[in-house]
Amino acid sequence: MKHVTPPRDRGKETKITFETEGFAYEFIADFPRYPDDDWQFIDVSSGFCDQDDNVYILMRDGASSIVKCDPEGNYLGKIATSRYIQTPHFGCMTPEGNILVTNTFLHCAVELTPEGEFVREFGRRGVASDTGHDNLKFRRDRRYGPLMPTEIEEVYSNVKWADYMAWTTIVRRGEPFNKVTSCCINSKGQYIFGDGYGNCAVHTFDKDGTLLSSWGEPSHDEKGSYIPGPGRFYIVHAVAVDAKDRVWAADRDGDAVTVYEPNGEIAAYLQGNLGQPSDL
Repeated sequence: MKHVTPPRDRGKETKITFETEGFAYEFIADFPRYPDDDWQFIDVSSGFCDQDDNVYILMRDGASSIVKCDPEGNYLGKIATSRYIQTPHFGCMTPEGNILVTNTFLHCAVELTPEGEFVREFGRRGVASDTGHDNLKFRRDRRYGPLMPTEIEEVYSNVKWADYMAWTTIVRRGEPFNKVTSCCINSKGQYIFGDGYGNCAVHTFDKDGTLLSSWGEPSHDEKGSYIPGPGRFYIVHAVAVDAKDRVWAADRDGDAVTVYEPNGEIAAYLQGNLGQPSDL
């Protein structure tokens, strides 16, 4: 019998392309090129680029680091951010060249210099806004309600199911933030946040940090019934602005995208043939 071991780097040797509407994209398997081989196993939440096309990678490596690479994927350095960020989720560059990162489970967003020094913070660190979001609904239903306990090996599924049940308890839009998810900046230099794991909101702040507007409504009523529609969010997972400063808000678990005009009017609603749109 012949014992065959598949090549370890076969993914790097296989060309994978994606083509649509006249555009073609090639997957680069060895991007970035980390100095430590084990870094490839670290959870990466997202990434973004600066004006020079350098790539910043948000890593949940126990130290909440940001890895910087050049456009070719060569390693340029690592920014330690654990003093200010617990669990990085999304990030972007500011017009001043600073780094903005959503600190999801501390209910705030942090702006840092490229060297990782503190500039300012949005939201109240460690304080969640009041939206009705109830992290304990799953446990209460298991103890007092009709849900039956599952086997211990199902603990990971229990955790994920607890998240889904908690999201159905959001019954009102709250102030910034409750588990803020994402961020972007429009042409006026205004800061836009998706406030989605414990809220159902898109918030816009002026350059000086003043809250200008909040849009969005919950996708569930007080009885937990699901009522989808434009501007009704299950989870605002990602936000982005286009060339006309319209705000695109991806509702990951609602399988939809709501597009807002700069004044808050809903310009479009994308729904159907979308499977958990997680980024834009």
